[in-house]
Amino acid sequence: MSRSLLKYYVLPVFSLGLLLSACSPKSGGSGAGSPVATEWKEGYGGDSIALEAVHIIEQACFSAKRLRPTLLKSALETKVEVAESICGLLKPGALVIESVKQPKVNGLDKDAANYPSAQPRRLEVKASYWSGLTTTVQARDKLIFHELLPLIGIDDTDYVRSTRLMIAIETSRGTAPDVVCDARRIDAVMSGANADIARFVGRELGLMRCESAIEILSSFKPDKPEDDSIADEVAQALAFGAFIGAAQAPDQPSSTQFEDFFVRTATALPAVFGSWSAGLCAQDSPQKGPNSNLCGGLLTFMFGATPEQKELIVAKDRGAIDFDRATMNFLNRLAETPKLMNAFVDKGRVDPDLAKAAIRSQNWSPLFFLGQVHRALKMPGRASTEILQGLPWSEVLQDGAEILSGPGNPTRRMDFRKCSIPDLRLHSEGLLDGEMPQLHCDSAAAT
Repeated sequence: MSRSLLKYYVLPVFSLGLLLSACSPKSGGSGAGSPVATEWKEGYGGDSIALEAVHIIEQACFSAKRLRPTLLKSALETKVEVAESICGLLKPGALVIESVKQPKVNGLDKDAANYPSAQPRRLEVKASYWSGLTTTVQARDKLIFHELLPLIGIDDTDYVRSTRLMIAIETSRGTAPDVVCDARRIDAVMSGANADIARFVGRELGLMRCESAIEILSSFKPDKPEDDSIADEVAQALAFGAFIGAAQAPDQPSSTQFEDFFVRTATALPAVFGSWSAGLCAQDSPQKGPNSNLCGGLLTFMFGATPEQKELIVAKDRGAIDFDRATMNFLNRLAETPKLMNAFVDKGRVDPDLAKAAIRSQNWSPLFFLGQVHRALKMPGRASTEILQGLPWSEVLQDGAEILSGPGNPTRRMDFRKCSIPDLRLHSEGLLDGEMPQLHCDSAAAT
């Protein structure tokens, strides 16, 4: 090919602030009027194709620096320091970008071609493809990312790894990805995910019963201490997604599959029982509005869900029934797994906050279950005495009256404003001690 057909540009190096200010409109920045854009144009000779390719590489450099490097390397299946290597292409003399009439690879016509062994490294782009009316901005980005990885020593057969890199970058910009149960794609998402996206992805993976998610989270190594919170968000949302799946399952065999997945998740990832962040509480609907202070974690949600919350998980006409079925199935599976029994324990006794959550929402079956846990763990004393010790009954009544006062409250629920503390306490104590007492509030009976 005649060199006279080529236009080329040897990449200079600029400060990060200048690089960002030079982004063209097609790649997300203004470009027009920028002194750097003018310098490039004069130094290059007006080849806008190569200049746009430069802009894409700059943005890839800037964005890759924001990603979690360990997860990114896992996603791309490489030991290469990805961000450092991409940014290295911006050094003087490191890369030549050329717009040509027809790039060829092994004698075949291509839309672009890369030459990682050339000195300097070289990237050729087909001018007619790049300028074609049907070639979108996304198509140009995809092309440059695909050609970029071999230039830094990463194979990109069939666009697999460049797609993961683009997913990681788009995720870091706040774009929720398509969720796929694939280990390396999950790595890519987590390398760029903020807390909101982490929660969304975790829940979707739980609904898929994604074993790869358990594998990745079990071996997760944070690049920074704050990255632990992202892993915890994904783990907690993963378990929550499994619970949703069980509650929505059309039959018991399907529900059992989610229960099995939940047990594997909880066994491998103890963080699933931790306290939910404010974001998880708000996004995943455990507690909203004036009762947001009542949010705890997954077990607190199971024990203390209100009728409205149950209907958010399951269809309105079956919400309470299917939600309660899933709750009791999950709790029993935990109790049957010795390693997980301690999820119900706090400071040496069965967690009183779980009892408090159950009582204020009148979820009596889970409260009865807590008494069984107390006895199964051979805890000292009577279950009611130990678990209810120090319980703020006035606060429980007030919270319960507020929680159950909404339009979604079925008539079978007590009006806590008509209950006396002694009656409520006797009823709760009886359930914890294995009895089945009746609770009477103004002559209305709870079921």
